[in-house]
Amino acid sequence: MTSWQTISLLTIAGGLIVYAIVDLGIVRRLANLQEVTQQIEQAQGVLDETIRTRQALQHQVDLLRTSPIDHDMLDEQARRVLGLAAPSERVYLDVPPTAPTAPTAVKP
Repeated sequence: MTSWQTISLLTIAGGLIVYAIVDLGIVRRLANLQEVTQQIEQAQGVLDETIRTRQALQHQVDLLRTSPIDHDMLDEQARRVLGLAAPSERVYLDVPPTAPTAPTAVKP
Protein backbone atom coordinates (compact mmCIF):
# COMPACT_ATOMS: atom_id res chain seq x y z
CA MET A 1 0.00 0.00 0.00
CA THR A 2 1.42 3.36 -0.99
CA SER A 3 1.66 6.33 1.28
CA TRP A 4 -0.97 8.08 -0.81
CA GLN A 5 -3.41 5.23 -0.22
CA THR A 6 -2.58 5.17 3.49
CA ILE A 7 -3.23 8.90 3.77
CA SER A 8 -6.49 8.53 1.90
CA LEU A 9 -7.56 5.65 4.10
CA LEU A 10 -6.67 7.53 7.27
CA THR A 11 -8.49 10.61 6.00
CA ILE A 12 -11.60 8.57 5.28
CA ALA A 13 -11.38 6.83 8.68
CA GLY A 14 -10.91 10.18 10.42
CA GLY A 15 -13.88 11.61 8.53
CA LEU A 16 -16.02 8.67 9.58
CA ILE A 17 -14.98 9.11 13.21
CA VAL A 18 -15.78 12.82 13.10
CA TYR A 19 -19.11 12.06 11.40
CA ALA A 20 -19.94 9.48 14.09
CA ILE A 21 -19.12 11.92 16.89
CA VAL A 22 -21.16 14.69 15.27
CA ASP A 23 -23.99 12.27 14.53
CA LEU A 24 -24.08 11.12 18.18
CA GLY A 25 -24.25 14.76 19.26
CA ILE A 26 -27.18 15.32 16.92
CA VAL A 27 -28.92 12.22 18.26
CA ARG A 28 -28.46 13.43 21.82
CA ARG A 29 -29.77 16.86 20.91
CA LEU A 30 -32.79 15.35 19.19
CA ALA A 31 -33.54 13.20 22.24
CA ASN A 32 -33.18 16.23 24.48
CA LEU A 33 -35.41 18.24 22.15
CA GLN A 34 -38.06 15.53 22.31
CA GLU A 35 -37.95 15.51 26.11
CA VAL A 36 -38.21 19.28 26.30
CA THR A 37 -41.11 19.23 23.82
CA GLN A 38 -42.97 16.75 26.04
CA GLN A 39 -42.35 18.93 29.09
CA ILE A 40 -43.68 21.95 27.21
CA GLU A 41 -46.81 20.04 26.19
CA GLN A 42 -47.42 18.96 29.80
CA ALA A 43 -46.89 22.49 31.06
CA GLN A 44 -49.28 23.79 28.39
CA GLY A 45 -51.93 21.33 29.60
CA VAL A 46 -51.53 22.54 33.18
CA LEU A 47 -51.66 26.15 32.00
CA ASP A 48 -54.84 25.52 29.98
CA GLU A 49 -56.54 23.90 32.98
CA THR A 50 -55.47 26.77 35.23
CA ILE A 51 -56.84 29.30 32.74
CA ARG A 52 -60.19 27.46 32.60
CA THR A 53 -60.39 27.37 36.40
CA ARG A 54 -59.53 31.05 36.65
CA GLN A 55 -62.16 31.96 34.07
CA ALA A 56 -64.81 29.98 35.95
CA LEU A 57 -63.89 31.67 39.20
CA GLN A 58 -63.83 35.08 37.53
CA HIS A 59 -67.31 34.40 36.14
CA GLN A 60 -68.57 33.65 39.66
CA VAL A 61 -66.98 36.84 40.99
CA ASP A 62 -68.54 38.85 38.17
CA LEU A 63 -71.95 37.41 38.98
CA LEU A 64 -71.54 38.39 42.62
CA ARG A 65 -70.47 41.91 41.72
CA THR A 66 -73.14 42.66 39.16
CA SER A 67 -76.20 41.01 40.72
CA PRO A 68 -77.88 42.72 43.64
CA ILE A 69 -77.89 40.71 46.84
CA ASP A 70 -81.26 39.24 47.75
CA HIS A 71 -81.26 39.91 51.49
CA ASP A 72 -84.10 37.48 52.15
CA MET A 73 -82.19 34.67 50.43
CA LEU A 74 -79.00 35.62 52.31
CA ASP A 75 -80.91 35.60 55.60
CA GLU A 76 -82.49 32.23 54.81
CA GLN A 77 -79.12 30.68 53.91
CA ALA A 78 -77.49 32.06 57.07
CA ARG A 79 -80.25 30.50 59.15
CA ARG A 80 -80.24 27.17 57.32
CA VAL A 81 -76.53 26.60 56.75
CA LEU A 82 -74.95 28.39 59.70
CA GLY A 83 -77.77 28.02 62.22
CA LEU A 84 -77.87 31.77 62.89
CA ALA A 85 -80.77 33.73 64.34
CA ALA A 86 -81.38 37.37 65.23
CA PRO A 87 -80.90 38.25 68.92
CA SER A 88 -84.56 39.14 69.25
CA GLU A 89 -85.78 35.80 67.89
CA ARG A 90 -86.69 32.64 69.74
CA VAL A 91 -85.36 29.47 68.22
CA TYR A 92 -87.39 26.28 68.41
CA LEU A 93 -85.68 23.05 67.46
CA ASP A 94 -87.70 20.33 65.83
CA VAL A 95 -86.37 17.20 67.53
CA PRO A 96 -87.67 13.94 66.06
CA PRO A 97 -89.33 11.70 68.63
CA THR A 98 -87.30 8.79 69.88
CA ALA A 99 -88.53 5.26 69.39
CA PRO A 100 -90.62 4.04 72.34
CA THR A 101 -88.91 1.55 74.54
CA ALA A 102 -90.54 -1.70 75.51
CA PRO A 103 -92.00 -1.67 79.02
CA THR A 104 -90.04 -3.67 81.48
CA ALA A 105 -91.72 -6.42 83.41
CA VAL A 106 -92.31 -5.70 87.05
CA LYS A 107 -91.74 -8.60 89.41
CA PRO A 108 -94.10 -8.85 92.38
